[in-house]
Amino acid sequence: MRALGDDRRKARVIFSEAAGVGPEAEQHMRVTLRRFSGLVGATARRHLAADVPDELVEVVALSVVGTLERVIIEWQEEELDLPIERIIDHCTTLFRILLTGLEAEARG
Repeated sequence: MRALGDDRRKARVIFSEAAGVGPEAEQHMRVTLRRFSGLVGATARRHLAADVPDELVEVVALSVVGTLERVIIEWQEEELDLPIERIIDHCTTLFRILLTGLEAEARG
């Protein structure tokens, strides 16, 4: 996110303009977001108990990526008027809350 914070145009090109370029660029963006979701899920899995279902981790990982994408777009369009460091802090807090929730859900 810091790399995007250095130049808002990067966020616009990556998140807002891919669909407008054409179907191949949009498909590439979707594949990239799915890969990122896999990375988020793998990172979360290392911090979770083995009894947390993989499908739950996958859904939460996709949700985190979708949330990050939306936050970045709103920031890039200057609708979210926060410094990038505060956005990173808030997103990190959200991710920690979700990890805690996954653990609690697994415990029943």
